[in-house]
Amino acid sequence: MADLYAFLHPVAPENVTEDVVISDRFKNQDGTVVPFKIKALTKGEVERIARQCRAKHPGKDFDVDIEMGNRMILAATVEPDFSNKELCEAYGTLDPLEVVSKMLLYGEANKLAAAISKLSGADTAVDIKN
Repeated sequence: MADLYAFLHPVAPENVTEDVVISDRFKNQDGTVVPFKIKALTKGEVERIARQCRAKHPGKDFDVDIEMGNRMILAATVEPDFSNKELCEAYGTLDPLEVVSKMLLYGEANKLAAAISKLSGADTAVDIKN
């Protein structure tokens, strides 16, 4: 029989975090590369994001994939806070999802999404069609 205590008292998902350097483009005033701090996403959080994206883009898998990736990055990135007012203003938008798209290069976004997926227990990208 499994130790039920372990399943009743797991580490809270918000406490499963990791610092990840996705690019040397992000440096502080001293020139030191600054990592992104990410947290794990639960299955329920990913399912909620997927449903939200599918409802917004019915029958448009490509649009769903793009928005889902951005929403997962937004939900799992602790630092920087993409919804920070100063950060949004610096990128000319009030929408944190647009900050993700404007701030990150394509490969940086993929690297960040892969790190989030791995930290969340997936060794590969999330298959949103299941």
